[in-house]
Amino acid sequence: MPKSSFEFNGFDITDPTLSECGRFSVVPVEYYGIAYLKFRYPLMQANLNLSLNNAIENGYELDEWDAEEISSDLSCYDEDFECEDPQLLVPFIQEWLDARRAKVADLGRPHG
Repeated sequence: MPKSSFEFNGFDITDPTLSECGRFSVVPVEYYGIAYLKFRYPLMQANLNLSLNNAIENGYELDEWDAEEISSDLSCYDEDFECEDPQLLVPFIQEWLDARRAKVADLGRPHG
């Protein structure tokens, strides 16, 4: 059964067309950003992570690309995403890039 709400800034959001207090109309993707996208497209992150990790394993230097370039490439050449609006993918890809870059930076730091 799909989730009927998501958490944003400590609030349980049941109607993403309204602000947290419920008094103001909002554009969900603009107002809630990645939190709304994860709620609306729950499998998107997992599918993207798999595709991006496979690309890295196959020698693509995605660390040198930005999220919009990767999004455009995926929507053209990856059959799992060719029907998606490339802009929809950007926040998910940016989150993946940020996590990957943080991990790579952490691996380069001395631990002790």
